[in-house]
Formats: sequence, structure tokens, C-alpha cells
Amino acid sequence: MSNQLKLGIFTVTGLFALVILIIAIETFSLEKTYSIYVKFDNISDITRKAKVEIAGIDIGVLKRASLKDSKQK
Repeated sequence: MSNQLKLGIFTVTGLFALVILIIAIETFSLEKTYSIYVKFDNISDITRKAKVEIAGIDIGVLKRASLKDSKQK
């Protein structure tokens, strides 16, 4: 195996590892997080990534909204 081929494999492997590291750091957070579950009668205007406020203070964003035991009237 030539030195150029070895260098190419090493470079590609290093770039791949760097991309994986960047993705891992992006999702990593030092802040403490917790989930809050709320039951609503109507969620028609709620969207993903909507701001969540308590007493007018932004405390996070909505990750998921789902229906459970949905009943039509």
C-alpha cells in the first residue's frame, strides 16, 4: 500500500470522525432538562418548536404533541 493511499484513508477517517464529533457536540447540553406532560382538550394551534412560557417567561420549546384517547364529538 502506497503512502499516498495510507494518507488518503487517514484523512477521510479523520474527517468522518470530525463530522461525528460536531454532530455529537451540537446535541449535547450542560443545562438540566426535564419533561412536562400536559393534557389539553384542544391542541389545534400548537406546533412543534413553539415557545413554552410560564408567567410570561420563556422556559423552552415544544418537542412533541400527540393525541391520546382521541374522541370526536
